[in-house]
Amino acid sequence: MVDGVRHSEISLPAINALVEVSVFGGDSYKSRVEDAGDGVLAIAAPLNLRVTEVPDVGDQITVRWPAGERGRYAAAGHLIEVVGGALPRWVMRPDGPPKLEQSRSYVRGGGNELVQVRRLSPSGDTVEGRVIDISEGGVRARFDEIELAGGDEVEVRVELGEDILSVEGRVLRVWQEEDGEQTLLVLVFEPHERDARVIRRYVLRHQLMLRNGRLND
Repeated sequence: MVDGVRHSEISLPAINALVEVSVFGGDSYKSRVEDAGDGVLAIAAPLNLRVTEVPDVGDQITVRWPAGERGRYAAAGHLIEVVGGALPRWVMRPDGPPKLEQSRSYVRGGGNELVQVRRLSPSGDTVEGRVIDISEGGVRARFDEIELAGGDEVEVRVELGEDILSVEGRVLRVWQEEDGEQTLLVLVFEPHERDARVIRRYVLRHQLMLRNGRLND
């Protein structure tokens, strides 16, 4: 129960409701509910989705919609069907009842920092790559070569200026760049508050330097 509301009492959004959808734990895109019922939710495929974030059947997506001053509701689940046509739709089945998220968003930033990833079980070699962007909820990165799959538990180390972030997480998504030269990963984690502060401080500093044109100084 959050703020007096039980998760089981939260209903899925109604048809034509405006929602946001995130894929692979990445950016959020605006969408609209096309159909709902029988435990599934159909939404309009976002128009401005990047090619690298187009999901496949079986991938996890999250749909969010407003919950007033308390924050927003979120329903996480798996894509079970992609319906083509003039107005393509994604059909997802929530993994459980929607949850209430407090009004807090993760700010993404950074880029090109050194990142090291090692599979925890079974133990694997450490592979180095470069950050695309990072937030308190995870990191997107590219590697020349890496043997990981979605669901693998990993140790992640990232150089954030003078700080070294070391957290355990899991692989959410793996795919190849269009030219096939590099592998892209989405890694998700839940850092302790100390590490979360390190990420926030670094991202905000990076954004400030970017606005001031000082990144190359």
